[in-house]
Amino acid sequence: MNRKFLIIMLTCTVIIVGIMSCSVFDGLYPDKDTGTTDAADLVEMGDIAMQKGEVAAATNYYARAVRADGRNSKARRGYARANILLNNANLIWLASKMSSGQDSDLPGLITASAGGFLGTMDVVIAYLGPISEGRCDGAVSAYDFEINMNLMLAYFIRGFLRNGDSNGDSIYFSTAGPGGGDLFIFDNGNLGYNPAVADITTLQNNIEGDLSAIESSLPTMASIQRSTISNLIWQGHDINEALLLVYKTFGSSFVDFTGASSSLNKAVAGLTSGGVMDDIRNDINERYTEMSAYLTGADTDANNLNNDHVRIVGVNVPGYISDSVSWYASFSKSVWPHAFVNSTDPRTGMTNLYYKFVRKPGDFFTNLASPQTAEDLKILQQTTNTMLQLMRDVENANLIKNLMGSGS
Repeated sequence: MNRKFLIIMLTCTVIIVGIMSCSVFDGLYPDKDTGTTDAADLVEMGDIAMQKGEVAAATNYYARAVRADGRNSKARRGYARANILLNNANLIWLASKMSSGQDSDLPGLITASAGGFLGTMDVVIAYLGPISEGRCDGAVSAYDFEINMNLMLAYFIRGFLRNGDSNGDSIYFSTAGPGGGDLFIFDNGNLGYNPAVADITTLQNNIEGDLSAIESSLPTMASIQRSTISNLIWQGHDINEALLLVYKTFGSSFVDFTGASSSLNKAVAGLTSGGVMDDIRNDINERYTEMSAYLTGADTDANNLNNDHVRIVGVNVPGYISDSVSWYASFSKSVWPHAFVNSTDPRTGMTNLYYKFVRKPGDFFTNLASPQTAEDLKILQQTTNTMLQLMRDVENANLIKNLMGSGS
């Protein structure tokens, strides 16, 4: 995975530098709490407290205003602003760090701040989301540039952080820990796959090597051994599960990345025309298009990979998108040596190569006169066709291509 996806978001942050910390509040309001429960009065008190730098007091006023009137958009905006300042959550700083990858201990910095950032992003999304969705009083427009750009950043950072702890040990982008570490790690400033978890490049090369060996041996078939077919099925299974793990990990944040794309698009729609604003509009629109490309057809891609999984080992992996918690738990990477071999194919038209292969005795193609040769040829054909289909599905998987830096 290259840094293109992160740089898309970093470009957006540059546009709104200072928005969260340089808001201007006009007017003079009483600065003494009178115990009022009127939302408008509480918002005014919050504004005064923010002017004075009394962020904790402002947070309290805005929270009370939201409790008094959940549709008050100014109260929601104020609470999100104050909460970010109160928790010292610098969105632009984190986005810059993640995008540049120049810090020698970037995973450590992210790990140290992740808990606070995630909590703050949850607040931003919970309080600003209803404004953007048009469910508030309209005092702050659903197309407000600040609201939607901050929502974009909150969605993106929350989604990115969720991807950084794929093994759930609260240590982000780590090469150590359960399962060999996290799926995504920083390597020389670039974000890439952790080979201890998903060595996709090696697996692809191994499959291509096995297929080439079979192709070169077909004229005589004498040198195609059972171990060659076994390795091909094994490697196909492993790369399939590695790719499904990518979708599982990234899929757990699909709602966040989709929300980020939607917020970007709404920010564009809220911009006025003319001059510099047109340049900003065009720049954000370009980022929106690029970001949306990562998500295009992801459900179809994951479904195709899941079908390949069934062809290889006869096991369906349910809920690969809709249930981000349990979909992968039913079939772990340790399954191969202990696989339950289904006696019937669970999916119509699926091959279940593992089941068919383990029932075949002896070496393959050691004697062309053997009555087993015809059946062996069928399995060989099914195996090669399935692996070729898997390779096509990998090639067509838009998310995989983008994450590996090979997308357009």
